[in-house]
Amino acid sequence: MPAPPPRTGVRSAPGSTSPDATVGEPEGLPKLTLQFLVYSDTPQERLVFINNQKYVEGQSIEGKVMVEAIQPDGVTLSYQGKRFRLRQ
Repeated sequence: MPAPPPRTGVRSAPGSTSPDATVGEPEGLPKLTLQFLVYSDTPQERLVFINNQKYVEGQSIEGKVMVEAIQPDGVTLSYQGKRFRLRQ
């Protein structure tokens, strides 16, 4: 029996999105806007557009903010050792 194809979800987010308030926004964080998110069960197929730039897991935004993980409903970022979520 062949394996099912990987699940891929494409989501877009209008306007500006702010970090998850439950974690708190790290001080000095640049303004981040999540415009588009592509999620797949295959990590190499995941990507986000933040501030009109494409990023994948492991890349840094402006050399300051690390894209740690892309989930179906948002992205986990880290800045100065603090983790937070940017949601759609």
